[in-house]
Parts: sequence; structure tokens; C-alpha cells
Amino acid sequence: MRTSVGQSGLFSSVLCPVDFSEHSRVALRFASALSRRAEVPLRVLFVNDPLLVAAAAAAYNVESLGAATETELKRFVTSTLTAKTAKVVAPTFGTALGKPPREILRAVTAGGYGLIVVGTKGLNGAKRLMLGSTTSALLATSPVPVLAVPPADAASGGTGTVPASWPGRAIVAAIELGPHATSDVARAAEVARWFGVRLVLVHVVPMPTPPAWFSADLDTHLRHDCDRAERALQTLASATTGVKSTVCVRIGHPPDEIATVAREQHAGLIVMALRGRAGLFGEAAGSCTYQVLCHGVAPVLALPDLARAARQSR
Repeated sequence: MRTSVGQSGLFSSVLCPVDFSEHSRVALRFASALSRRAEVPLRVLFVNDPLLVAAAAAAYNVESLGAATETELKRFVTSTLTAKTAKVVAPTFGTALGKPPREILRAVTAGGYGLIVVGTKGLNGAKRLMLGSTTSALLATSPVPVLAVPPADAASGGTGTVPASWPGRAIVAAIELGPHATSDVARAAEVARWFGVRLVLVHVVPMPTPPAWFSADLDTHLRHDCDRAERALQTLASATTGVKSTVCVRIGHPPDEIATVAREQHAGLIVMALRGRAGLFGEAAGSCTYQVLCHGVAPVLALPDLARAARQSR
């Protein structure tokens, strides 16, 4: 029996900050799809930057600017969602004045939202994504899960719509072996169980760059690390209930390998845990997630460190 994410407490409600760009339009469609599937409220938020408000002061006063912004926000949502979807989801609207990351987190606290859905930027010259400062800040500081959605042109054939079958047949969860691994697998399994899809647990053994004089048998050492990691992942996978779990161990640069596995598995969602200052695979919070997002393979659901979330909720 599938457990409702809304009932489980993972996604009790959804907040989708937008900036009227095309990438936030794509994010809004994913937010709407999740809200509809979980049968939880959706609120769409736009934050007016004080510098822009000051620049517009000659044409608007603060009250009229707020009213104009909310009118445009409703128009943006109407043009993004189908009439049927908008009627079923019935999103509410909000505007705020201030720096976007701070105001978004303030809205999360005030409204008790369980999930933030936010878009990423477009492709750069290297055909990888650019992550906006707001998304980066949310990944580093949010006390609730953040679903970061690549733009429609990130993956070949992207249409900007959410397939009815999303996230497909599998989701990929990047797992760092250590004291938090059991909890991370359990949370990823809960997401996979709700979607009713297979869970692929991925661990990447980093490939060191030895100096020229290094003569030890590095291959043997890496094989040993891979075997140990696979045994650990298999133990974790066997403990999951209500979901089919498989494991995959790779050697290389973690973000690249995680994205590659997601592509090979045709996964429509990548789940990653964030850790305070010492994040996944030793990266700062959100750093590895950012690098995975840069590949634009699939949306990434970043789960906050539970200890950090508990501290921020006090």
C-alpha cells in the first residue's frame, strides 16, 4: 500500500518561489504535480528585491507595486498550469520584500511548508547548468527538503512539462557510507516507496590523483574499497521494506558518477542528503548537489541534515 507523502510528513505542503523566468515556470509545473499527487497545499511566492523596489519607486509606491506584482504572479501561474491542474491544485499566492533566500526561508518557517521547489538557471558555454545564488543558498541552509529542477533544455528533448510517469521506473539515491547512511537510505526508500518505483543506491569511491613517484598498487586498494562499499550498500538495501532496492558502486568524481548512473538508469529523480559544513563526500553543504545539478540529468531532491533541521525549528 502506497503511503502518502503528505501523510508521512515529508511533503506536508509545497512552497514554490518563482522569478517569472522560464526555469521557474518548469519548477512550478513540478511543484504542481507533487502538490496534486500528495494532495497537499501549494503556495507560489515571489520576492521583490529592495533594490528593484527602489528603482521602481518613481513609477509605483510600495502598495501599488505589491498589488501589481501579485497580479502578474497570478497571470504567470495561469499561463503555466493548465486550467484543469490549476483548479485541482488551487495554488495560493504570496509576495515579499527582501533578499530572496532569507524571505523564502522566513515563509517556510511561518507557513510550516514541508518542501521547497525551485528552478535552476540555463546552460552555460560548457553545456552545463548555472545554479542561481538563491538556489545555492537554499541548498546550504534550508531546514526542509529542496527539489531543484533543471530547465527544460537541460536534457535532450526536454519539453518543460512533467510526464505523467515521472519519475519513471527508478530513482537514484547517492549514499555516503558512515554514521548517517542508515538514515539516508531510509529517507530515500520512503520517497521511492511513495512513488512506487525502484531505488538505486549509489556510492562513489573517489579516484585519487597520485604523484608521479607513487608506486603502490592503487588498483588493488580501489577494488578493496569497492568491495567493502558494495557489501555495506547491500546490507542497507536489504533493510528497506516495501521497495525494490539495487546497489551500484563506482570509482571516480562523485558528482559525475552520480549523474552518469542516473542517466543509465533513466531515473527521473536523484535524492541526495545535505550535511552541515561537511557535506556529501566531504563537500560543503549543497556543493556536491550543485555539481550533480550542473549535469542537468534530472531534478534533485536535497534532503537537509536532520540535526540542522531540528536546530532551526526550535
